[in-house]
Amino acid sequence: MQIIAWKSEADGKIFEDKKKYQNHLRTLARHRLAQKKLLIAQEAKDALWAELYEREQSIDDWMQMVIDYQHLFWAEAAEGNRYDWERVGKKLGRGKNAGNLPMPKVLKITHDLRWSDSVSNSHSRPVGGVSNWGGREKMPDGSPAPRATQVGLGVLNG
Repeated sequence: MQIIAWKSEADGKIFEDKKKYQNHLRTLARHRLAQKKLLIAQEAKDALWAELYEREQSIDDWMQMVIDYQHLFWAEAAEGNRYDWERVGKKLGRGKNAGNLPMPKVLKITHDLRWSDSVSNSHSRPVGGVSNWGGREKMPDGSPAPRATQVGLGVLNG
């Protein structure tokens, strides 16, 4: 007695039915395509972040950039803590008059930012820089950066 079987090279599964084998290959192809689309989207987002990060601009230009690209900032916030964002865009109740929880929109940023030649790097630091938590002598205790005591956002919900 001879048995005909098809083996999937991708995952090693063996099928006696050609139709099930073909459906399995289609499922694997759909999964690969979905993964490729996710990778392309992530690479595009990373490229945009890199471009925004490397752009030289004044503080006022930076604030306008935050307003113009706030969808990126909100998306990063949602990735960081999805529980705070899971209701955004969804209904707030069960009644027919229930509204949707709107996406916040930054309209204005106010500040008292000014440039400083040495901002402490004990809690934060530039990308690729070193932090100096203990005030160690052989490490820098600051780096040039903007400094602020007050930053305000004018936010509209909806």
